[in-house]
Amino acid sequence: MAARLSFHYRPGGSLLHLWDPRCKLLGLLVSTFCLMHMQIPALSLFTLFLVMLLPAVGLDGRRTVSELRFWGWLLLLIFIAQAAFTPGTSLFPDDLPPFTEEGVARGALSIWRLVLMLGFGLIFSATTRPRDVGEAMRWFLDLLRIPSGGVSFMAALTMRFIPLLLDASDEIRAACRARALDRRRAPWRHARVVFLPLLRHTLLRSEDLTHALAARACRLPSRTRLEKAPLLHVLALVLFALTAVASLLL
Repeated sequence: MAARLSFHYRPGGSLLHLWDPRCKLLGLLVSTFCLMHMQIPALSLFTLFLVMLLPAVGLDGRRTVSELRFWGWLLLLIFIAQAAFTPGTSLFPDDLPPFTEEGVARGALSIWRLVLMLGFGLIFSATTRPRDVGEAMRWFLDLLRIPSGGVSFMAALTMRFIPLLLDASDEIRAACRARALDRRRAPWRHARVVFLPLLRHTLLRSEDLTHALAARACRLPSRTRLEKAPLLHVLALVLFALTAVASLLL
């Protein structure tokens, strides 16, 4: 659907758009690793940083949250699992539900971290072309003397395929709403009428892509097209990495 913007590349002239894709990829990896170990002060700082970045790259915060609301069910399941299975002081009498104070605190912290990871991943996909992601991965694999053609090509296809899959899911859900199929009381029946067409659509798109690549005698590139990263871009990466690591001490 054209209305969906999440996980699509959005052309622009912001600093993040112009940042070298290798630096952006390393920055995303560093931020993801650090977010897994951050506490409340550092998470608050990175939340403010994320809120400032969204409009800077041309993303509307409210619309982005609305488009990603389906992730809420997964986050809710993670929260319930941690709140229920973490030992500690019970919040409710008779242990119904069996939530603990430590579990609720741990679950809330985990959800906070996951939301930030999702947000930074969204910004990365919005400011980095899939072709540049493949080129960046090929550059790193060539640096490690690892055959890079297939890996980088699949990474670029994945970056393109995920938004298309989400768009197809929205189209199927809109068709279900038009036929009042979303009013079924049994949730598994509603999931069936969405999942099966989505699976069929995915397999057909994959088959079409395979035929298109075979018809064009597609060959995997042997060398990356990226030149040496500018010094200013590398310094920006170092500064960001130092900030993320230092935030672990907060």
